[in-house]
Amino acid sequence: MVEFITGGIVNLKNPAILFFILGLTVALIRSDLKIPDPIIKMFSYYLMASIGFKGGYEISKTGMNTDLLAAVLFGLFLAGLIPVIAFYILKKVIKLMLLMQVLLPPITVR
Repeated sequence: MVEFITGGIVNLKNPAILFFILGLTVALIRSDLKIPDPIIKMFSYYLMASIGFKGGYEISKTGMNTDLLAAVLFGLFLAGLIPVIAFYILKKVIKLMLLMQVLLPPITVR
């Protein structure tokens, strides 16, 4: 139980977890928090850098091996495949929506 609590406290130092907790808190209290665009851009750069540094640190501890190379190649493959699949699915959905607009009469709500 003590290891669980100390692990949770250590994870609170992770910027991604902190931003998640901030967003969850703002949503739960239904705040009208408005963050300016430059700060949002800074947060996103900070998160990307922290995730990259954390990943690089973990890779430096384990070293480069075939499992890591396979995971990276599979990730790159999926990063190319998912947008193509999404494009064709959305293309069919948009055709269906246009067809429904032509075939169905407009619905008026009174």
